[in-house]
Amino acid sequence: MSKTNPVAQMYPVLLISMIASISFGVIDALNFLLIEHKLESFWKKFKFLDDKTIPLINGGIAAAISILIAVYIEHYLEVHYTLFKHPAIDATGVIIGTVSVILLNKLYTKYCPVVKKKIVKHQEKQH
Repeated sequence: MSKTNPVAQMYPVLLISMIASISFGVIDALNFLLIEHKLESFWKKFKFLDDKTIPLINGGIAAAISILIAVYIEHYLEVHYTLFKHPAIDATGVIIGTVSVILLNKLYTKYCPVVKKKIVKHQEKQH
């Protein structure tokens, strides 16, 4: 009869749970990164929104889209795996996902010449 270590059994459960949380952070950051600029110009047309409230509504829309997608991912993982739900796992996963998107975006904009040219042109237009 082989004994299995209960702590060793928890590692895959924690890993899958962390993947679910990281996916939410990545989706949320990507939504915010990709839709913020487009939505900002759209919201500026409305007189009741200002420079302080536009980021709030953009963040709310990005979070709502992220929650919808992340719930489907989490449901899929729950069907196939055992998940461990804890706020610390969720918070850590969201931070890891968001930081990952920021780092990948910085690398992409720094080393991709086409994007670099567009950024320089955009900055020149603003000045």
